[in-house]
Amino acid sequence: LQPGTATGVLRQHASLAALVDSGGASSTEPQVVLLEAAEGDEDIPPSVVGIVLAQELPLLSHLGVRARQQGVVFACSDGPDAFNKLRATLQPLWGKQATLAVDPAGTVSLK
Repeated sequence: LQPGTATGVLRQHASLAALVDSGGASSTEPQVVLLEAAEGDEDIPPSVVGIVLAQELPLLSHLGVRARQQGVVFACSDGPDAFNKLRATLQPLWGKQATLAVDPAGTVSLK
């Protein structure tokens, strides 16, 4: 968990590797990404300003540490049902500017 607020184009990918493979990592515009999975040892592309992950990760995972070091807003979902519900409500925002807010208690909002 890395609380804060981040604004960028809302994207979804299976993983950060899929984001890189799609060419999205070379984007110059800030991105907020929803990821279905992570190994925990990935590097975060510079254009990524916010991440919501569908799974839990250990607090000291490489990905979590990188998010804190880079100031990337980062949250893990409470499980696949919560993640899928969030993803469904965001359908109108895909590819558009969105703001991710994560508070210290772990509450996530995307608008």
